Amino acid sequence: MNENINAKSGLNSERGVSLIEIALALLIISLVMLPMMAIYNAEHQQQLVLDIRDDFNTIEAGIKAHVDQFGRYPLPASLTIADGDVDSGREFPM
Repeated sequence: MNENINAKSGLNSERGVSLIEIALALLIISLVMLPMMAIYNAEHQQQLVLDIRDDFNTIEAGIKAHVDQFGRYPLPASLTIADGDVDSGREFPM
């Protein structure tokens, strides 16, 4: 009797999502995300290039300021001095 009621009302005891429906949903999501990821990657690469360019401009400005102040290019720091030492980063006369 219960089966007759379910058959008449169109209810099915098997409910849920099939694997094909999940696969189709994942396919649609991936097709939407693919162009968005490409745009993000291009923007990220462009930002990295701009950051590097800014870093080089900062270095160039620092070297120019040193040349303007002392009339020469800075000398290299000693490679044998530890990072935490008081003289770390200071010019090392040759």
